[in-house]
Amino acid sequence: MSDTTRVNQSMKTLKAESMLLALSNNLDKNFVQRIVNASDYSTIKNPDGTTSSHLMRNEIVGGKYIVFPEIVQDKNTGKLFKPTNPVDYALEHNEFIEFRTMEEAGEFAKNGYKKFFNIAKRSNNEFK
Repeated sequence: MSDTTRVNQSMKTLKAESMLLALSNNLDKNFVQRIVNASDYSTIKNPDGTTSSHLMRNEIVGGKYIVFPEIVQDKNTGKLFKPTNPVDYALEHNEFIEFRTMEEAGEFAKNGYKKFFNIAKRSNNEFK
């Protein structure tokens, strides 16, 4: 195995560990539970016929790099909906994860959380 291949594999491992740690440190959040236990929750049908459960987004808020869902779950009815202002909703309901860098936040929001969580599930890691 070349040095370049080893470095690339190490970088992927570090990214995976960072994203998995972000999930495991935030298991108290509804949107994280919906990632970890996806089969227990519904989805929203998109205009193009696909379905979504989160539509993650990242922003800089107050100098912090946060990731939050644009689809949230009503605590009373359990139904998913898109709040008028997802950033305000996330901050008000503590439904966000803070990252050290914009790059980490962006990678997590752009489906990195799905990719690395699925890798962990295949490796039999426990998140519940």
